[in-house]
Amino acid sequence: MRLEPFYLNDWTVYPELNRAQCGSRTVHLEPKIVDVLVYLAERAGSVVSRDDLMSEIWSDTVVLSDSLNRCISQIRSTFESGCEGAKIIETIRKRGYRLVADIRYVDVSHQDSVHGVNMSARSDRRPTNVSFTLATSSISNWYYDNLAVYTDG
Repeated sequence: MRLEPFYLNDWTVYPELNRAQCGSRTVHLEPKIVDVLVYLAERAGSVVSRDDLMSEIWSDTVVLSDSLNRCISQIRSTFESGCEGAKIIETIRKRGYRLVADIRYVDVSHQDSVHGVNMSARSDRRPTNVSFTLATSSISNWYYDNLAVYTDG
């Protein structure tokens, strides 16, 4: 599965970060929702069957089709109520789903960052949890700042 950032209409989707951004609005997405979105984006314009989605996204787990329904619903509510409000996913009765949004992959070869995300530091390692890293850094800074206040006086 491709993890490069891509444009979805007016949105920029960052699969490695489980995040999407439209203007100043940023939304955080569950990993399975991102997996479904990336799988459909890789096949944009083509009909993807529910069985294909279920076997690819949940290959290691037995789940009910409600999990897929919830992912599709969440993608629609997030991206169709967003900046542009255009239809993202079309349901093809008795066949599956088709991503109808405009998909373009971000050309990061000439950019060091895209919307504040450092793309040159990417590697083949699994992504780190950015929120955890930022939180621990903030806690550490707060602790040392406050420790200095209490020990000085």
